[in-house]
Amino acid sequence: RLETETDRYASLNQELQLSLSSYIQQNARLNVTLIAYAEVNDQLNATLLDLSGQNTRLEAQIDLYAKLNANLNQTALSFSQDVDRLNTVNGELINTNKDLTETVGALSNETAELSAANDGLNATVRSLEAEVVDLVAEVDRIDHLANN
Repeated sequence: RLETETDRYASLNQELQLSLSSYIQQNARLNVTLIAYAEVNDQLNATLLDLSGQNTRLEAQIDLYAKLNANLNQTALSFSQDVDRLNTVNGELINTNKDLTETVGALSNETAELSAANDGLNATVRSLEAEVVDLVAEVDRIDHLANN
């Protein structure tokens, strides 16, 4: 009967070790994905900063055109057309900026979800490790009783 219990515990121990190995592999894959998402997030943040700088430069250009327009009435139509073109580009940049902001937000949410999933897997791994330790102790106790 002790051999059957020992075999059962050994089998359970082996199953737990396989599960633990699988969880560790999943955890490693999630860590790689999390790092990749963090890198993408960093790239998007850099792009967002660059676009913000471009937007600031375009707004400065619009201000300059407005001042020149007030001083040079004979070129008012030409400057008006230039401002219209710049406003279109500015609008496109603002839309792109908004899209990138939404993408960064979505990636941040996904990163948070992956981090939470990773935390859950880590907790499961710790729990499985504790169960393995308990099972090994139980097997050792049974072996000790069987030997005595």
